[in-house]
Amino acid sequence: MNQVSLLQGLTFGDYNGSLSAKEVKALGDTGIGTFDGLNGELVMLDGVIYRAAGDGSVEAVPDTETIPFCDVTFFDNDKSQTLTDVQDIDALKGALDQKVNEFGSNRFYMVRIDGTFKEMNVRSELAQTKPYEPLAKVLETDQTFFDYTDIKGTVVGLYCPAYMDRLNAVGWHFHFVSDAGYCTYS
Repeated sequence: MNQVSLLQGLTFGDYNGSLSAKEVKALGDTGIGTFDGLNGELVMLDGVIYRAAGDGSVEAVPDTETIPFCDVTFFDNDKSQTLTDVQDIDALKGALDQKVNEFGSNRFYMVRIDGTFKEMNVRSELAQTKPYEPLAKVLETDQTFFDYTDIKGTVVGLYCPAYMDRLNAVGWHFHFVSDAGYCTYS
């Protein structure tokens, strides 16, 4: 697992990109994060970095795009499991937490869930301009939400262990990209 920057940097409003998308691709092929100026949510699948923008659009970004924060890995399917009848995000977290407890809760985990989802509630944020506001303020004023039903796509999820609380958000964080092209949930 590779992490670019600290989540706490984002919470204080440090949205300045530090690595290019090309450099991030050298660190992994699957992951989540954000872009320079907090310009949408980042979802990386199969080595392609997508931006889920605040207007609901999704696009693959050029290698020159800069990234202030992300977590990426070269996805290695160590374990597989079929999940059915998962009713909501809490049920998903519960099912995944069972595996975390089984394999060890002091590790990072990256999951990929491909499927058709009865309901998907997603969000992103609008791009910011300097001087940047703290993340909490941005999420109060510039967060956008979208709801979908019967949508096919992929969830990329990151689990951070409790001891990482000063470097990242503890627990699960999910981003979503549909086969038709929409992302993200956290």
